[in-house]
Amino acid sequence: DKLLYGTTSIEGGMNAARLEDATAVVFVYDYENREVLATLDPKDYIPGLPKQVDALMGIAADDQGRIWVIVAQGLMCFTFDRETKTFNVQEVIQFYKESIDTSGSQAWKPKNILFDAERSCIYVNLQSYGGFRRIELADWDAPVGEIKVKQSQRIMNKTPISYVIGEDGDLYYASGNVLCMLPLNVSEEDWEIAGQLDQMIANLGTVTLESEADVKAARSAYENFSWHFKALVQNLELLKEKESDILECKIATLEGISATAEDYPSLQLLMDEYEGLDSRQQRYVKNYELLKTAYDTASDLNDQRIAAAMQERINALAEKFPLTLDNEPEVLEVRADANALTGKQYLLLDVAILVDAEAQIAALRKDLVKRAEELIQAIPKEITLDAEPAVMAAKELVDLLYTSEYKLISYAKFDNALAALNSLKNAKTAAEKVDALIDAIGIVTLGDKSRIAEARKAYNGLTETGRSFVTKAKKLQSAEWILKALQTWMIPAIVVVVAGAGFAVVWFVPSLHSKVFKTKKKEESNPS
Repeated sequence: DKLLYGTTSIEGGMNAARLEDATAVVFVYDYENREVLATLDPKDYIPGLPKQVDALMGIAADDQGRIWVIVAQGLMCFTFDRETKTFNVQEVIQFYKESIDTSGSQAWKPKNILFDAERSCIYVNLQSYGGFRRIELADWDAPVGEIKVKQSQRIMNKTPISYVIGEDGDLYYASGNVLCMLPLNVSEEDWEIAGQLDQMIANLGTVTLESEADVKAARSAYENFSWHFKALVQNLELLKEKESDILECKIATLEGISATAEDYPSLQLLMDEYEGLDSRQQRYVKNYELLKTAYDTASDLNDQRIAAAMQERINALAEKFPLTLDNEPEVLEVRADANALTGKQYLLLDVAILVDAEAQIAALRKDLVKRAEELIQAIPKEITLDAEPAVMAAKELVDLLYTSEYKLISYAKFDNALAALNSLKNAKTAAEKVDALIDAIGIVTLGDKSRIAEARKAYNGLTETGRSFVTKAKKLQSAEWILKALQTWMIPAIVVVVAGAGFAVVWFVPSLHSKVFKTKKKEESNPS
């Protein structure tokens, strides 16, 4: 009807200030005309309420047009007649009328009303006294004044702030930061399955050490349930008690036994088992102090044993004084292992020898940095292949430095020198490969075209520095000239002998060759 229904506290709301006779009320607001049509004071309809009701924190409308309001620890329902501006009010249920909590933080926490028309039920969270309750109505469609409660039950001790009925028909709620489910759609078969586990837990009886396997089997069966069935198990708390009883039996075996360092691992397991229990289970363990006493004793002895072993390693360093940098890994390892001890174990150590060893190593590293810097400064400004011994000598020490120590030396100068040297060496290596290609040419013929081209391509691919290292560039030029001459003169048969930078050409002219051959035939007796 374009009306807004709401509730107030005694602070503000319908009262500009907290007056002596102020009280929380329900209001009806016409938001089109911006006016309050009426207010409802619960005290006028519900006997036994205090003079002041601090806050009405929960209000909701159902599918029948009825408005429900949580009042103190009860629930009232009303409808509003717009024409007469009057209320029809019914107190539906009051849970703890004799102990209404209207003060403190509980009164100011949100309270919600959830309707389940399919089951004719209402769910409400009433905080400190009422808990989380399920109210089943006798007739869901009954008008205000004739509503009857069929059953009201507190379904959990928790009082969740928010909750909702899911599409599956089950109730989902937030308990702290955990999402929980309360099954509402439960069949007889579901109850039977959960009942079998309940019976299994009930049959555990009096727990002894021999019962541990049975208790673990019950816990395993529970953990293998889906959360739907877990919510149906009624004997979960009993199972937790049995688990605590098992631990109690284990602790009882410690009676009269003096704990040793060797007992520490097994006692640690028992302590871990205790820490794995929830707070309620821990309260069930009556002989926890016996465990704690034995554990503390074994823990102290174990700490002493570990500290003694570490002390031996520290003392062994003194036998190697004065140290060298070869001892640095061992010193670092001893320090790391010492720092890995617990605070209690570390306090049992005498670390003076370790500190002295670290001081020696620090001095050696400082000297290493100094010597590395001296060698870097000895590197010439202009890097040639002749500078290689100086650069490599510096590199040998720089490689021993930590990255954090680079800032203590002229690292940029060293790095640039090393890069320049490597560039020169690479250029020389490439040049040597080109020289080998030129050498492979040999005596130039027309068939050497591809080899000469390959050598030229390799030469042209060198950097300027690389070309300066080539020793046979002129030989390549000569081979190219001869090849060009052969291709230009078109001589049928020719032999070219290349020797160093010079060359000799021997050729045979066909006409001349024929004439010489004929003359030789006529003058066979003349050896010339």
